[in-house]
Amino acid sequence: MRIVKGKMKIIGVILISMALMAALFYKNTKGLNAKLLEIQPQAIASSFEEEGEIVPAVEHPIYSLLSGEIVKLEVEEGERVKENDLLAVIDSTELEFQLRQLQAQLKSLRGEEADRFEKPLESSIKSQELMVEQAEHDLRAFEEDFERMEKLYKEGAITVKE
Repeated sequence: MRIVKGKMKIIGVILISMALMAALFYKNTKGLNAKLLEIQPQAIASSFEEEGEIVPAVEHPIYSLLSGEIVKLEVEEGERVKENDLLAVIDSTELEFQLRQLQAQLKSLRGEEADRFEKPLESSIKSQELMVEQAEHDLRAFEEDFERMEKLYKEGAITVKE
């Protein structure tokens, strides 16, 4: 009987141990509470709006070989242009003045060349006339520069020193 009571205790301890192990196993393997959603096919937006700035991969600076005031722009920023398209109109007053100066110098040189073959007195008179003509051209140029500077001063674009 003692042996039976000892076996019963061992069986009881084993059963209680198995019950505890089963409870722990059940607790650890129990699933999470989750909500089930059904996926429905639907259209995805095919376009969207964004704000930003477009920057070119290669930027080409534009500069003029001549100096002068831009009178009129023929194209807008970002507009496509082709080779030989007119981009801007530059005031050519100063270039025209330079052209007249060079023409006067050419005339003077031609006069000097002609003087070599004429009488010394006549060539001297002609040379002096050409120098007077050159001085008149220079005077007109200085007057034009003065008027331009005066206009810029009145507009506040330059100081008195300039």
